[in-house]
Amino acid sequence: MKRTISLYLIKEIMGPFFIGLLIFTFIFLMNSILRLTELVVNKGVKLIDISKLILYAMPSFLVLTFPMALLMAVLAALGRLSGDNEITAMKVSGIGTYQLVAPIMIFSLVCSVLTSFVAVYALPWGNSSTSELIFNIARNKVNIGIKERTFNSDFKGLVLYVNEIAVRGEKLKGILVSEKGETGEPNTIVAREGYLISDPKSLIITLRLIDGKIHRASKDLNTYQEIGFSAYDINLNLGTIIKEQGSFAKEYSEMSIGELQRKIEELREEKKSFYHPLQVLYEKFSLPFACLVFGLTAIPLGIQSRPSSKFWGFILSLGVILTYYVFLTGGEILAKNGEIPLPIALWAPNFFIGILGIYMLYKTANDLPINFIVWIERILRKIGLKT
Repeated sequence: MKRTISLYLIKEIMGPFFIGLLIFTFIFLMNSILRLTELVVNKGVKLIDISKLILYAMPSFLVLTFPMALLMAVLAALGRLSGDNEITAMKVSGIGTYQLVAPIMIFSLVCSVLTSFVAVYALPWGNSSTSELIFNIARNKVNIGIKERTFNSDFKGLVLYVNEIAVRGEKLKGILVSEKGETGEPNTIVAREGYLISDPKSLIITLRLIDGKIHRASKDLNTYQEIGFSAYDINLNLGTIIKEQGSFAKEYSEMSIGELQRKIEELREEKKSFYHPLQVLYEKFSLPFACLVFGLTAIPLGIQSRPSSKFWGFILSLGVILTYYVFLTGGEILAKNGEIPLPIALWAPNFFIGILGIYMLYKTANDLPINFIVWIERILRKIGLKT
């Protein structure tokens, strides 16, 4: 009988879980879709590349949406069972609240393992692949965007003019570049020829100028310099050609656990701040653990609720998620200011929500009301969201 109940609970959770995963992932994806649409419309990026960018971005969303979907699914499933008095029937049959914990926590453990896999392996792969794809798109846009006898201002901080482009675009002739120098004064660079050199490892595209001169005048026009060179390199800023997606290309999120540990040791030896890589390292473990915490908390919340609204489980899940991330954000701010250690900041939300879940589970198992749920229900009745 216990096995039958366990399979029944997991079956009830599976449907809402995948629906919640789809909804939350789509919500996170919407912001990126707007930026990616701009790349298609304004930058002419191919749809196949946009599809790849979305695929590479998915791990960064799934790390967050797995715990959220799990929380909503357990709340929805147990809320439905509670509303249909199936929980009461189970208690009458001798199946207590604690006996419902095992199958739900097993499902939560599976979600935690999947989230860990995404955080440890898929997320660095996705971010690294995104950086490489953005670089390749930008490199192609550079080759295509530079046209003969046309002033090109796609590169941030400089204007490029090319008199002639050799076959295959590998060699540029008659080059004029206007840029701001290191002192802020404008430089005019004239070169006989040049080449575009791309380095996929460093994700840098360099314009190498051959046999030219740099003309520089002061702002007050009282001094003038002319400097000759046989070779001169200019790193092209691709920010105006391909806008990097904010959640995609994070330097440390592309690293594996071993790489992060080595980077932290390197920064520690150099006596530099290693807050960011340490934060990324701890998040690879604290975020997956949220699945277990959310699963535990959802059990008493789902059993005690008597939802007459289809949005009841969604409302409760948003409340728990909001509480979790308020604690997480506040802790990160305090840790960044040096007021509390970073491990405490990242694990405090799990600890707080976990203790709250244990307390509510005890109240539920002993048929005691959870006061704040009663208050929420009263408020929802007053505003007409619950009858």
